[in-house]
Amino acid sequence: MINKKIFISHSSFNQDFANILLNFLQYMGVNKDCIFYSSYYETGVSNKIFLDVFSALKSSVIDIVVLSTEYKKSEYCLNEAGIIAFKDGKSHKFTVVLPGILGKQCAGFLTETSKQYRLLSEDFINDFCNHIDKCLQEENIISKNDVQKQLAINYFKQAFEEYKLKLPIIQNLNILSTSNTLENEQREILDAQESIYKMFCGDLLEKHQMPKVFYKNYARNVLIKAATSPEKIIVETTTTCVLVNLSNDDYFESHRIQFLKTDCHNTFETVWLKINGKNIKKKLPTKEIRNQIINPNYVMYDGVNIKIPPHTSTRIEYMGRYETNFDKFFQSKIIRIPCGNYSMQANFDYTFFDIFGMNYQFRYQVIPPDPLDLDKGIVPSTAQAESYHKLSIHYKHEKGFPAGGGYVLTISEK
Repeated sequence: MINKKIFISHSSFNQDFANILLNFLQYMGVNKDCIFYSSYYETGVSNKIFLDVFSALKSSVIDIVVLSTEYKKSEYCLNEAGIIAFKDGKSHKFTVVLPGILGKQCAGFLTETSKQYRLLSEDFINDFCNHIDKCLQEENIISKNDVQKQLAINYFKQAFEEYKLKLPIIQNLNILSTSNTLENEQREILDAQESIYKMFCGDLLEKHQMPKVFYKNYARNVLIKAATSPEKIIVETTTTCVLVNLSNDDYFESHRIQFLKTDCHNTFETVWLKINGKNIKKKLPTKEIRNQIINPNYVMYDGVNIKIPPHTSTRIEYMGRYETNFDKFFQSKIIRIPCGNYSMQANFDYTFFDIFGMNYQFRYQVIPPDPLDLDKGIVPSTAQAESYHKLSIHYKHEKGFPAGGGYVLTISEK
């Protein structure tokens, strides 16, 4: 292997930005043979990865670390960071910090006390470009050429702006409608995001450690009324939430309900639906026959299916109503994306007590996430949480509510 002068240490998840660095260095006049970059076959691993990486780190005089949450989770990346940290005085170290890192902005022995270049800081491009130009000349990797340098910086700025537009950051968020001022709404979304990040810094479900789709808040209110038919009740469920989609893909918010097959003659309707304060024409649900094949005990009804475009914050207000047998009431909700804060209320309408009397109460349980059951979309069999037996339910969780969490609700005699 030719002696490498520059080592780009990165996670494959961050290859888009590392590609920009590679192109920038070549625009600056660096021969690609001088660069070790494992994601590009002409500058990367040719034999055994351990030997190639170790050889490149021994010879490199400029080491660039692209620090991210994915980098911190990679054993290979942390090994590279450890070697780079101990090359004290033998190389110029650049740590580029990508946004949204969980926990401390460090990797192994590369601590926060070392020089870091924050990707979203105002002076990032000039600071980074000027410093790396100085190091390249100092190590005789390139000659001084102001015209070439300016062309390289112009490329870097353009590529960087295109890259930033795809990042899951609040600056890219199109907030469609809110009663808040734009500044306050952004602050509340950042607060919700921070609550979720703190919650998932522990040992909870790894796949949700960097949520790009989440609720700023999620509130559900269940009201139980007496129906005109004997032994029947009307269940009205009102949901309000602000859903944040920082990803580059559409996200679909589905509202469905399922009944026991023996109870499936009961009707379900969308009473009203608002998206960003605008009334949406009601769509009557349709029965899904296929659910009878998948789960023969239940029949599922499609409610509304809402598309949330990429990089948007959308407010959803929705009410569904159905009638069911009194003794078969059971309601549950699994929330498949995390929430900054979450609340749930359940109440009996006065008509319920007029017909059925005062001898009934709610049975309620919060459902913690279960990794095995989350993917199946079912109520975790291992659910263990506080239970309430009351005439009304008021539950609130303000420090981040986990994906796969939710509730179960029934009615029983006292």
